[in-house]
Amino acid sequence: MYLAGVEKSTARFTNVFVQEVTGLPATARIDFLDASGNVVSSRASESVDAFSLLSLPDVVPASAASARVTNTSGNAARIVAYALVTDAITLDAWTVVGSQLLAGASTEQIAAVVPSPVTTGTTTTPVRVLKPDAPPRGIT
Repeated sequence: MYLAGVEKSTARFTNVFVQEVTGLPATARIDFLDASGNVVSSRASESVDAFSLLSLPDVVPASAASARVTNTSGNAARIVAYALVTDAITLDAWTVVGSQLLAGASTEQIAAVVPSPVTTGTTTTPVRVLKPDAPPRGIT
């Protein structure tokens, strides 16, 4: 999976998330690429427990423009990856999601939800799911 648009600067930082979605322990390799596609930094072996979320806060190096997340599991574990870019001044944030290029013939799409940055209290995160052959549904 590629996460294009990750960023690290004095104005913005990026948190990367890797989630295991089949109930098996997983491992992932994360390569950070510059604008030309050259690897500038790597995290060779990140472990993700079954059905767990690996949260890597402010992990993107300054010269990176994208992250490549590779499932290196030796079993049938599946992972999804996404990132949350945050403006350090306004605290506005937006999600960068990975492409599903390796989904094969399956039409199944897994939507991972970025946890809320709220540190106190409770928040609700709405999720919209669209099936091409059915009306959209809102899930909270």
